Amino acid sequence: MPFDILACGFNAHGQLLPSDDDAIPADIFTPTVIARAETSARILFAGWSETLLELDNKLHHRGAGSLQPLPQSCKPPYRAFGDGLGLKVILGGGGGGGSGHTTAYVRAPSGAWECHPLASEIHLLAIAGNGKVLSSTSNGTVIHAHPTLASLLASHPPTATHTFSATSRITAIAATATSFALLSARGHIYTAGDPRHSRLLARDTGTSTAPPDAPGLVDALDGIAMAGVAAGGWVGAARSAERDVYLWGGRAGEDGGVICDLGGVGADGGEEVGVVDVERGVDVVGWAWGWGMLWC
Repeated sequence: MPFDILACGFNAHGQLLPSDDDAIPADIFTPTVIARAETSARILFAGWSETLLELDNKLHHRGAGSLQPLPQSCKPPYRAFGDGLGLKVILGGGGGGGSGHTTAYVRAPSGAWECHPLASEIHLLAIAGNGKVLSSTSNGTVIHAHPTLASLLASHPPTATHTFSATSRITAIAATATSFALLSARGHIYTAGDPRHSRLLARDTGTSTAPPDAPGLVDALDGIAMAGVAAGGWVGAARSAERDVYLWGGRAGEDGGVICDLGGVGADGGEEVGVVDVERGVDVVGWAWGWGMLWC
């Protein structure tokens, strides 16, 4: 069964669809098929100027810069992370002598890969636009906060640690410009981050039992079983088990609620979290939210 990847948004660097000539690629305003695979397709990273796809178990880089082949010690499945400016790190196997520890591969200015064996195995990683990092160990039951990616790679102690029970372990983390959205195994959405941009937290930090920089439950989504989370720039998104998409946030510097229209009824106004209708009722199976780009 073939797999299609659809995308729309800013495309000046050819990060969605490269141009056939030397002209600057045009932006894409409606969801368009930009890649197809025969056996498997994954969106590893979607950033401001570059994207990384895994199609039929092979890496495909698009956009600014270049991607040299990974060292042979880096074993799939690959996991890639970055911020709005670009790809920062790829996690893979190798370097641990069979210990199960994660090895981080960072692209140096020369384009070569720097290898950083980590002290603990990392299951999840997210980098916000302000440089702050959340990572998880112990299969999502322990969440660590780091001031920078460099601090994590140097194995410095985290600035904060948050624990979850085995039944509420964190299964996914996504980052916006100044915050993080976390999905738990019970289908709950938590957010944490800079309180100066409360729309990205989608919760009232004044009444929440958790401070803004600690994971707190998004009450507006409580009672709705969530199956996925994505974020980027100034918008967060969650997909329910019923394959509906919920959005929160907005445009940078604006006080209003979510402003979005994805081919159907947009989520607009003053609500903290809104539901959007993609193509008037199409079920959303998977998606990623880049800085100005929606993939589904």
